[in-house]
Parts: sequence; C-alpha cells; structure tokens
Amino acid sequence: MQVIPDYEISKLKQLAMETSLSSYLDVNLYEALLERRKSGEPLQYIEEEVSFYDINIEVNPNVLIPRPETEFFIEKIIDRAKDPKKIIDIGTGSGCIGLSLAKHFNNAEVHLTDISFEALQVAEKNSNKNNIQVTIYHSNLLKEVRDNNFNLIVGNLPYIPSNEVKDLPAEVLNYEPILALDGGKEGLDCIAKLIKEANNKLSNNGLLALEIDSRSGDKLTKLTKDYTNVEIVHDLTGRDRYVFATK
Repeated sequence: MQVIPDYEISKLKQLAMETSLSSYLDVNLYEALLERRKSGEPLQYIEEEVSFYDINIEVNPNVLIPRPETEFFIEKIIDRAKDPKKIIDIGTGSGCIGLSLAKHFNNAEVHLTDISFEALQVAEKNSNKNNIQVTIYHSNLLKEVRDNNFNLIVGNLPYIPSNEVKDLPAEVLNYEPILALDGGKEGLDCIAKLIKEANNKLSNNGLLALEIDSRSGDKLTKLTKDYTNVEIVHDLTGRDRYVFATK
C-alpha cells in the first residue's frame, strides 16, 4: 500500500461527496475510493476525467492518461502548423491531441484514428463532451485511411522498448493499456511505419509531428531522411521529445 498525498485525499473526499450527491461525506464510498488509490490505481482513472490543455476529457484503462509533455506537444504543434485545413491524429487514444487541435484550428477538418475500438469509444465520448466536431474511425496507423493531402499528421505512438515495459512504474504497468506503450524492440515499430506511410498522405509542405522517447532523437533524424526541415525539439525538461518533419 502506498502513502496518499493530502491533496489526493481531498480530491477523493470531494469525489465521494459529488458521487453521492450529498453535502456530507459518504464514508463508505470515500473508503472504497481510497482503497482503490492505495492499491495503485491512478487518481485520474478513479476520477474518470482529466483536464488537458483547454478541454476536459474522460479517461479509463482503455486509454493512456495524458502527460504534461503531451500538453507541451500541443503548444509546439501550434507554433509550427500554418493554418492547417486537414489534420489527422494517429493513435488518438482519448482524443486529447486531436480534439485540442480541432478546438484551436476550428476551421480545420480533423480525423481521429486508433487501432483500439475501445479507445475510439472514449474519443467519441470526449468529442461529444466538448462539443468538438471531428471524424473518428478505426485504422492501423494510416492503413485504412482513404483520405489524402493532410496538412498535418500527428502521432503520439507507443515508444517504450519492449524489454523495458516490465520496468515501468506499477501504476502504469498494472493499469494503463500496454498496447499504447509497447513500441517493439527499439520502441520505434509504429513510429517508423508511420513515417513511411505519412509521406504518401501529406500534402506538399505538409507537417508530420511525433512525440518520441527522449533517447531516440538521432534515430529519428535518420528515419526522416526523406523529409525536409527535420527538427528535434526538447520538452520542458530539456530532453529530445518531439520530431517535426516537412514533406
């Protein structure tokens, strides 16, 4: 059992009160929520919602919990994308990236895809929850995507090397979807495939934007050799975290 910080205890008490629709603390419900947290279940899954960039999204164990570096990714994309009219978010999960971009670039046509049908159900809920109109459908990377001429292709794909998955923190390993974490032998299986496929789907001067493992910057420079203006960008901790490449 882990020690729960005071601010999380306060959140669990508030959640118990909101769930029971009472101004008084439902002790039994609170203790049940607290037990879930002590067992290692992430607070975000218990609350079933998280604030991300400028939207609120539902999360459950079918999708990853968005990280601060992904919020920063949104800022970096907005800095570089020049009024894109057609955007696709590959491996959308909860939809946090694609929906945030759709809200910002509100005149763009935005597609969200994922290989997981369960994740797509969460993305659909979040689209409706935030009243953001997007097109959502199943695809293994770009394999089932029929459209072309995307001005912006975005992906936060699995990038943990397979042999390191077992060493992830218990909160991640035991609760978050391994499908969204395991990137194959070098952590680049999905990313390398998308880089190849994206070249056929981007418009001229279209932008490919990827979130990556901080140790993969040099490898990504080689994988994107058929693109121009390749840029490896640091996250808030100064580590290689994002790749931008232009067709």
